Order: sequence, then C-alpha cells, then structure tokens
Amino acid sequence: MSTWFVTPAMYRALAVIVFGVGLGLSVGRPDVVLLAAPIAVALLAALAGMRHWPKRRPVSDPHADSEVGDAIVSGSRVRVRTTLTGLDDAELVTVRLPDTTERPTGLTKVIAGADGATGGSKVVDVDVDSRSWGTTRIARPDLLAAGPDGLLATAPVTGRELVELVLPAAPRQRPLPLPPIDGGWAGAHLSRRPGQGNDLVDLRDFVAGDRMRAVHWRAYARLGKLYTRRTLSDADAELTLCLDLRTNLAPRVPPPPIGWVNRMAASLQETIQLLRDRRSERAGGPGTKERLDARERARYGSLDHTARAAAAIAATQIGAGDRVGMLSVTGDRRPIRSGGGNRHLQRIRYELATMRVSPLRLTPAANWHLRPGAIVLLLSPLNDDDIVEAARAVRGRGHQLIVVDTLPRDEIVRAATAPQLDHLRVVNVQRELRIDHLKRHGIPVLHWADGHIETQLAAAIRLTRTRR
Repeated sequence: MSTWFVTPAMYRALAVIVFGVGLGLSVGRPDVVLLAAPIAVALLAALAGMRHWPKRRPVSDPHADSEVGDAIVSGSRVRVRTTLTGLDDAELVTVRLPDTTERPTGLTKVIAGADGATGGSKVVDVDVDSRSWGTTRIARPDLLAAGPDGLLATAPVTGRELVELVLPAAPRQRPLPLPPIDGGWAGAHLSRRPGQGNDLVDLRDFVAGDRMRAVHWRAYARLGKLYTRRTLSDADAELTLCLDLRTNLAPRVPPPPIGWVNRMAASLQETIQLLRDRRSERAGGPGTKERLDARERARYGSLDHTARAAAAIAATQIGAGDRVGMLSVTGDRRPIRSGGGNRHLQRIRYELATMRVSPLRLTPAANWHLRPGAIVLLLSPLNDDDIVEAARAVRGRGHQLIVVDTLPRDEIVRAATAPQLDHLRVVNVQRELRIDHLKRHGIPVLHWADGHIETQLAAAIRLTRTRR
C-alpha cells in the first residue's frame, strides 16, 4: 500500500479554481475567471512535473537504510551512510539522522529530492561519536517526503534500525609489574628459575664453559679474580581474566523529562549549552565532545568498568608478549583459552562486547579450570562475601591472584539522592572490610576507577615485600 496521500493544499487549490471560475461565469465577469488562472497554471505545472503523472499517486515509496563500513570501536568516530531511495516524485525530504550532540529533539535534515541523474536516490553521510559498547542502536532514519509544491506527501516512514556490535576500547597502557612467576618462556617478566636475564642474584667462581659476557668485570677489577653473574631468567606470563558478571552497579540516571513543557525546556537548555560549548571551543577550551564524553563516563557502571578494564589489560599484556585467557566466574560463558596476537585480542574484545549480566550464581573456584602457573586477575565490584571466599580459594590453590575493583564508587555517591546516602555508607563500609580481608591474606586489590593500576600494583608489591 502506497504511503503517498493528497495534502489539503491540493484540495484548497482546486476549491479556489472551481470557485473563481464558477463565480466568474455566473456573474458574467471574465476578470474573476482570470484571477483563478495563475493558481490553475501553477497546479498543472506542478502535476506535470511529476514523473508518474497522470497516475493518481507515485508508484515508489521513499525508503531509508543506514550502514557503516568497518567495525565500530567505543570512543572512536564512525561514518554512518544513509541511502534514501524512492524519491522520484519527492521535492523535499526530511530525514532523522544520528546526532553527535545528543539533543533531545534529535538531528533532522531537510534535503532536496532526487533528480533524474541520481536514479531517485540520495546519499547522506554523518560522522558520529560512539561512546557506548556492546549491541548498540546506531541509527533509525525516519523520514517524511513532500511532492511538488506540497500537493502530495507521505506518512511518516519508519526506517530500519541499524544495530551494530560496538567493541570496547582497548587502550595500551604500561604493562603490569607482575611478581616473579614460576613458568613461562622468554619474555619481559622476572621468573623464579635461574637462567639468562637481567636480575642479578649473586656471583660465583668462573669455570670453564662460562660465557665471557656473563663475567662480572667490576668484581674482577676489585678482587683480581673472575666471577660469573648468576641471574634469574626472563619469561612471559600467562594471565587469566576472571570476570564477575553477576550484577551491574551503576550511578543513578535522572529520568527523562515528562510532558511537552519539560521536553521543550530540556531542549532549550541543551541548545544554550551547545552555544556555550562553541564559545569555549573558539577560546581553545573543551567543547561539546569533551562534555558529552565526561557525562558518559559519569554514567559508567561496574559492568562498563569490567569490560573496559579487561580490554585494556588484555591489549597491554598481549602487546608485551604475554598470553591472556578469559572466563566468567558464573560459568555461563565459554572460556577463552590463553593465547596471544592481534587475532586473539580481537576475539577477547568481541566476547566482551556480547557479555551481559548473568543470572547464575557464583561457581566454586575449583570449577574455574585455571591452568597451573597462571596469574589470575579477578575483576569484580566486590559486592558480597562469596567473591571474597572464591578469591581466597584461588589463592589457596597456589595461584598468584590480583583483584581489580570495578565499582565506580565516587560516581555512584555523587549521583545518589539524600535518602540513598545512608545505605551507600553502609555498603561502602562492608566493601572496605572485604578489601582489608583480602589484603591481610596477601592479595593486592587495585581500583580501576582511580586509574594507573600498574602504579597501584607496584606499590602493593613493595608493601608486601616490606611486611615480609
């Protein structure tokens, strides 16, 4: 069924023409008939310009489809191409496009209809900043079309939703200063077995067969005797990322405005803020993109921090030559075996982009199937005692364990209402007790929201050595 319909403009034009001609003929006044002649000529010219005239309505209906070219990464700018088809008899088209500024009214663009050279189609490109991750709706190009002089129009045409899988960003950071490991081959980390490396253990007498490059020449200069350096070998590490996906603790998001008055006020406020952003950009300060990025970061929940922390740690350690695996502590997702390289990193990022809150309970640490000698990084908001007991069980099985706290505690407190603050204080005290319990058992706890987890880990290792 065609979506084109005759607008009241055509009926008004026909009514004026019929009334003018009828009145002129009834009273014998040719000048009255001539008054309706321009309207009749304009109406005939508009109808003659339609490609499907003299049919009553155009055959083809307008339609819009959006697409993106490459894989989308959170935090990057992507080009969305919207193709409009079926515009043979359209003079003006209004289409809703993805809006980078996130205005409440959305972004609408009015474009001219297609001519004969374009085959009844138009292409519109828009650059959009992708701030979220996971399965995300990128665009839904709804449109309206009007024929010549607005005599024909279409009902609102709902475009097909463009839903894409947005990968979490994987920024490279400084590698984690891991404690000495038991296994591994050649790599960038210190191991516990003797061999070729850079960490000096002691000196021994030089014997036949020792390499000359291993001679400690400073000791020879002082003592006049050859000594050989004994070092610990450098090795790569095998890391297993254990994700706690049982809950998503996020800051409170203000509800959307209700009622047309509140929506208009919100739209006006956003427009004023855009003008301020442009003034700030001209002065060399932060603009709209920086403001929206900061607002999006303030809405991150523990699930967002878990995905971004896992992607960043995996990218950093794989770039350093380590092997990284990943699993869910609830056992509802297929674990990823340890590996390295860019293809393995992309597999981890695609798995992170599809993860959701798990309704299952925590599985025992014995069922995690951790490889011997693997360094375990447990990413969790630490919101209950079960995860603490699981961490102790992993440490008791001989694994080196590092806990990464993924709770955005400052953002949650900042966005909370007054009645919620008392409850948050109690929750915060319980979490601090769990963190102190882990630290007393020699398990370092890093806070992802504070940033620079490699510095936090180095400080935790130094503190552990000092206590010993």
